[in-house]
Parts: sequence; structure tokens; C-alpha cells
Amino acid sequence: MTLLGRESNGKAFLSQFHTFSCLLPYSPSTAGLKKQWCLEIVELIEHMWSQEPQDRPAISEVVGSLEEIYAKY
Repeated sequence: MTLLGRESNGKAFLSQFHTFSCLLPYSPSTAGLKKQWCLEIVELIEHMWSQEPQDRPAISEVVGSLEEIYAKY
């Protein structure tokens, strides 16, 4: 599967994605991400980076979304 411009297995991808998304204390622009990642990933990132914590998905929702995206591609 290619989601980030390279082949990735599901478990490694989930781990890398979660680590990356949790390290950023702010919501940067996703413009650059749209060139490398599929639209579903960018939309999920934007949802995870909501300014209000209560608007962010639970990790179980994130994992479910990533599994659906992984299965699609």
C-alpha cells in the first residue's frame, strides 16, 4: 500500500501516523500534505488537529478510520 509516497505495512503505518500526529502542539497548514497523502488522510489529520480537544476523534476512531483507508488502498 502506498499512502505516504512509499510502501507501508498497516501496523507500522498506524504507529508512525499516531506518533507524528501527537507531536505537534498546533494545527499547521495541510497544503503540503495534500501533495503526498491521500485526501482521506489529510481530512483525518485536520480532524485530529481540531483546536478544541472535544472535537478531536478518540484514538479508537482514528484507528478505525486508518484501517478503512488502508483497506481501500
